[in-house]
This record gives sequence, C-alpha cells and structure tokens, in this order.
Amino acid sequence: MSAVSEGRHETPMKKKRRTHSPEFKARVAMEALKGIKPVHPIASKNEIHQVQVSQWKKERKRPEPPRAPSGGPGAHVGSPSLRSRRREFLPHAQV
Repeated sequence: MSAVSEGRHETPMKKKRRTHSPEFKARVAMEALKGIKPVHPIASKNEIHQVQVSQWKKERKRPEPPRAPSGGPGAHVGSPSLRSRRREFLPHAQV
C-alpha cells in the first residue's frame, strides 16, 4: 500500500536555508543603494528575493550605534578634559 492511499501524504524534503556572507550582503546592498537599477533585477541576478535585497539595503542605510571608548573603564583618566579641549578650539570662549 502506498502512503497516499492510507491517508498519509509524504511531504517533499524542505530546502535548506541559504546563508550569505557579509561581503555578498554588502555588495548587493550597495548595488541597491546606488539606485541605478530597481530592486527586482538586482534580486533576480543574485537569485534572492526582492524583500531580502530591500532588508539588506535598509540595514546598510541605518547609522551604526555609537561605540564604547576603547580601553575599558578608566580609559578617560589620561585624556584631556572637555574644558581644555574647548580652550584649544575656542580660545575666546570663557570656561
């Protein structure tokens, strides 16, 4: 007896999700950001979905969050204070 005749349906194996390198994502996003071609031809050429191109494009446009100062806690101890830096650039300002 086949599986279909017993009421069970065999499902085809699912495709494995593809993973793309950061370099590939960046290249596709930059191509989309240039605005020379619409998203659809870029997606077709790279064999990915249009929504994926749009998401990578949006991620690439988003500004990076500010980074913490390197050196960990206490790294600012030897750095010039805001007042001394202000005096360097604005000697006429009263501090």
